[in-house]
Amino acid sequence: MTELLGELTGTTAAPVGAVPCVYCREPIPAETFAYWSSARRLLSAACPGCQRRVTLAAATWRRWCGEAGTPAVTA
Repeated sequence: MTELLGELTGTTAAPVGAVPCVYCREPIPAETFAYWSSARRLLSAACPGCQRRVTLAAATWRRWCGEAGTPAVTA
């Protein structure tokens, strides 16, 4: 069903464990996200498609990637 909808709308679903870029919709692997704030409420990663930095709230990241990935811990 998702493939059919993707064909009709011209988009495809991001793979499980990936978050779509908010700028170009390219899938960003969940494991590339790292905590960006000391309170661990923001996650950030560079998009492989457009090279822009995407920052998400931790709750949004968990919902979009299905909690398949674990963000890297930064010092």
